[in-house]
Amino acid sequence: VITGILAQISPEAVAAFGVATRLEGFLLVILMALGMSLGPVIGQNWGAQKYERILIAAKASFKFAFIWGLFIWLLMLIVGKPIASLFNNNSAVINYVSLYFLIIAWGYGFRGILRISTTVLSIINKPLDSAAMNILQAVVLLIPLSFLGNSLFGIKGVFAALVISYALSGNFAYWWMKKIVNSKIKSKKEA
Repeated sequence: VITGILAQISPEAVAAFGVATRLEGFLLVILMALGMSLGPVIGQNWGAQKYERILIAAKASFKFAFIWGLFIWLLMLIVGKPIASLFNNNSAVINYVSLYFLIIAWGYGFRGILRISTTVLSIINKPLDSAAMNILQAVVLLIPLSFLGNSLFGIKGVFAALVISYALSGNFAYWWMKKIVNSKIKSKKEA
């Protein structure tokens, strides 16, 4: 859907999105690894009924995700255009890739929150809740916001839609995960 929206802007916008998302996969491997490495920590503490530790681990991971997002933003501010030029020599594509990282990197912390929260939900036996959070981000928020962003601001609006969808869904996923864990903490204290 996003590629279709960008195709209405220009072929260069589509090419830039392809380059940027491939680079993004490499840049975000750290956050993916963080989410995966939390599995044993969350599972062990869930099984041991040490629910407070789950929230502590999640909050520390969220902080790291925001720091990593800021690092990527600074890095791409400096080397974004030279790296993009390795993939495509068209100046419009290079500028769109640079614009993508200038905008979207602000959402990486929220993307990390979404990923970590959905990982926690899956591990604590709430996989449907986890899936619902991802559907919320990708379908309920991103697609309509991308159409709206494109109609109001063009390509900048499409890229900003990604940030907004990550911010809203990441915060909601965190709230939902925290609510479930806190209910276990409350139940344990009452028992």
